[in-house]
Amino acid sequence: MRKDNFQVKTTLSFGGEDPVPVAAEVDTGAGQSVVSEDLVPLGWRAPAWRAPTRTRIADAPEQALKALARLPLTLHVHDKPMHFPCIVVKRLSVQLIIGCDFQRQYTKAILLQDGKIGWSTGAVSGILGYRLGASGRQYKALAKPRVRQGDLTLVGAAVLPLGAQTEVQVVTRSTGSCLIVGRAEFLAKHGLHLAHGHHKKVHRHEPFSVLLVNMGRKTQMFAKGTRVGFAEPYTGEARPLFRGALLAVQQELAPRQELSTQAAMVTAEGPPEPPVVPPPKQPETPEVNWSGVRTELHGTVHRLLYQFKGMWSGKLGKLKAATHHIQLKPDAKPVNSAPYQAPPHPRLEIEKQFQEMFDLDVIEPSDAEWSFLVVVVPKPGGHFCFCVDYRRLNERTVKDVYPIPRMDDFLDSLGNATVFYTLEWNFGYWKIPVAAADRYKTTLTSHMGLFRLLWLPLGLVNASASFQRALDIILSR
Repeated sequence: MRKDNFQVKTTLSFGGEDPVPVAAEVDTGAGQSVVSEDLVPLGWRAPAWRAPTRTRIADAPEQALKALARLPLTLHVHDKPMHFPCIVVKRLSVQLIIGCDFQRQYTKAILLQDGKIGWSTGAVSGILGYRLGASGRQYKALAKPRVRQGDLTLVGAAVLPLGAQTEVQVVTRSTGSCLIVGRAEFLAKHGLHLAHGHHKKVHRHEPFSVLLVNMGRKTQMFAKGTRVGFAEPYTGEARPLFRGALLAVQQELAPRQELSTQAAMVTAEGPPEPPVVPPPKQPETPEVNWSGVRTELHGTVHRLLYQFKGMWSGKLGKLKAATHHIQLKPDAKPVNSAPYQAPPHPRLEIEKQFQEMFDLDVIEPSDAEWSFLVVVVPKPGGHFCFCVDYRRLNERTVKDVYPIPRMDDFLDSLGNATVFYTLEWNFGYWKIPVAAADRYKTTLTSHMGLFRLLWLPLGLVNASASFQRALDIILSR
């Protein structure tokens, strides 16, 4: 029989507690029987057994779940008890999963034609959502998508015009102070972006507003109950809804809106007036510690600072000597990954890094088929390192064999020198552009959506070769 899952009504009891009604999933592809911690009563840990250490438990989205303990439970079907230990886990998407270990002991037959499951105790359960068709074939009726505790769902039908911000009403089962985030897969599929951040007053089943931006190629329409994001309980520092990404979206959509406006004005009265362009902001002169500097040298220092004012303008420099290309192997196909579930502190660090990259014009929104995981790695001292897992892209990339200098050659070139100097290149890789035709391959995914790199990111297999090629070209002049 193929792997499948069926839902049945039953009651569950623990020790001397009264039975609790529960809709159990009979999963023929699950090895272990699993119960959600929310379903068991308080004080369940006292009679529990130690959780198995080598058992891997994953939810439907393939997210690993932590096994807390093994707990003896009793399942009742038509007052027929069935005793069996289940593994208790947190944040299970369903209440109870009846795995193959339970089925081998108690399941007598799964009768798909009749829509029933027979148990070894003599009891029979009806499979929920099954009915018999006119031709005599059994098929499963479409079930409504489960709405989880923190899901954000639309209060009513929503229409999102192309290239516009739309304020929509959503509702959730969460309450209190929450962190609003979008569903990455949903937003990427439809070309949307959700303004996310901290919301102080969230009440269970009470509507509130969020901003959605349609970045796609047509007007989008969504039905009532569509899940657009999550509201996660949050007790950290208050942060307003994140609008940096929306600003980047507006910058991307501005050329389209300008063309539409110009076309409308041409059809009206006379040619359009040229737009007023504000003067570029001049970089501020850095503070100088004049102690120890002779007065007659102050003018020279000021001229030197003015000559190199671009170094503290807050913008990245650009290297035109080399461009990074990503050449794929002939049999390479697009790969994508779902974002990790990040705790509150790494999540805020991801937002901080994204904001910095937006300010420096390093990333832009993407709708590519490729996507790679953002990983925040803790460092000594409480800091985080922002990384992107490009391993699957590197496996599909043709290697660049440009030579990297040998360290022993460097040491030999020093000879008898006694004076040395070093140069530190701030954001060195981000000064080398990625070829426009290859930018979609650098797309990274997180709880904030999909974004691609305009400049060379760390982690690519040929990044060091492109960087060394650029250095050799510059220093050879």
